Amino acid sequence: MVSKIKFKNYTINNNIDCEYKNKLAENLCCPVENLASVVAPAEFIGLIKKYKPENFYTGDFLSENFNELYKNVLNKTFRINLHMHTIESDGRLTVEELLNQAVVYAENVKSKINNDLPSFVISITDHDSLEGTKKALKLIAENPNKFKDIKFITGIEFSVKLDNEKILKNPLVTDLMGYCINPYDADLNNFLQNTKNSRNDEAQKILLKLNRFGINESWETVKNSHVLIKIAGSMAFFDFIKHYIFKKYKKTPELIKYREEIEKLFEGKQSKFSPTVREVANVINKSYGFIGLAHPGRIHLSKIDESKVFPTKNRDFRQEGLYLLLKDSVFQGAIFVESNYFYTMRHFSEELHKLVEVTALFCEEANILKTGGTDGHRANIFTHTLDLSENELNLLLRS
Repeated sequence: MVSKIKFKNYTINNNIDCEYKNKLAENLCCPVENLASVVAPAEFIGLIKKYKPENFYTGDFLSENFNELYKNVLNKTFRINLHMHTIESDGRLTVEELLNQAVVYAENVKSKINNDLPSFVISITDHDSLEGTKKALKLIAENPNKFKDIKFITGIEFSVKLDNEKILKNPLVTDLMGYCINPYDADLNNFLQNTKNSRNDEAQKILLKLNRFGINESWETVKNSHVLIKIAGSMAFFDFIKHYIFKKYKKTPELIKYREEIEKLFEGKQSKFSPTVREVANVINKSYGFIGLAHPGRIHLSKIDESKVFPTKNRDFRQEGLYLLLKDSVFQGAIFVESNYFYTMRHFSEELHKLVEVTALFCEEANILKTGGTDGHRANIFTHTLDLSENELNLLLRS
C-alpha cells in the first residue's frame, strides 16, 4: 500500500524533517530555527504515537455538568487538538486569537504538569483552505519565543468523495484531514484553486438555469450568503446554495411549480465536483503531508450497498461498510484515521458508539495512527459548537 510505504519511509528518514522545515523557512524568509515549534513529518509520526484517547478529549460530552464536560481541560489531560477552524473558513477565531489561547493554555499546562508530552499541540484545519495555516506560520516565524511552549502542525480539511463501487451504491462526500503539508507548494495550491474554480463555475451555471424557472439570483449575492460558498469550501457547498434558494423562494409559485426540476439541478453535484481520496493523497504527499478520513462516525452510511457488503464479526452492514471504507482510504493513501474525534450531543446516537468502536478496531488491526480534535468552530480552543462565557474561557485557559 502507498500509505504503508510512506509511513515506513518517514519513520526512518529524519532527514525529511530538515528538508521540510527548510522549505517552510525559505518561503517565510526566516531562519529555520524560528520554526522550532512547527512539527515536521517524521516528528509527527513519532509524536502522535505518544497520545492516548483521553489526551484528545476535553471531557464527557454527554454531561451537563461543567466540571465533567471539561474535566480533561481542568486536570490538564487534554493536550492535543488537531481539528480547529478559524475565520479563514467557518470558525469564529482569528488565527492570532487561536494561537494566543493555545499559548496561554500551554503555559498553564507547563507550570503544573511534568511529563514527556509537549504542553499543547494544535493544528488549524480550515475547509479547503491553506490561509489559516499560512498566517499561523508567519506569526510563529516572526515571534518564535512567544510560541515556544506549543507545537503547531500545518493542516487542512479537504472535501472529498468516496466512490468505491464495491462498497457504495453511489459516491458520497465527506471530509479528509491533511497534516504536515507545505502550504506554499505550488501544485497543492493549484489543485485547491482548480477545485474551487470548477465548483464556482458549476454554481453559476445552475443559477443561469434557474432563470428559466423565474428565479433570478446574482452570483455575488448567493456567494456572500455563506462563508463556505464564498470560499468554495466544504462538502456541503452545493447544499448551502440549494438551501439559500429554497429558503428564499419557498412560498413562491415558481418553486412550488418547478421544485422537482430545481432539485435535479443540484443532484450529485457535490460528489461530481469533489476530488477522490487518492487524488488528494497524491498532491498532499508531494507536499510532504499525510491524509486520513475525518470524523468517521459522521460519514453518510445510507449509501452503503447492502447487496455488496456482508456483515462480519457481529457488525451490521452499515458498520461493516464503514470498516471497508476505512480500509479503502488506507489503500488510497491514508496513514491515519480521526478516531479520537470529539463527537457532541448533536451527533449522539446508539449507532455512534458502535461506529466509534469499529473505527478504533480498524486502527488497531491496520496499525495506523489515531488522530483527533474538537472540530472547533467557536471563539475558543475547547468546544465544537458551544459558546463559552468570558469567565468560563478564562477558567479553562488558566485554572
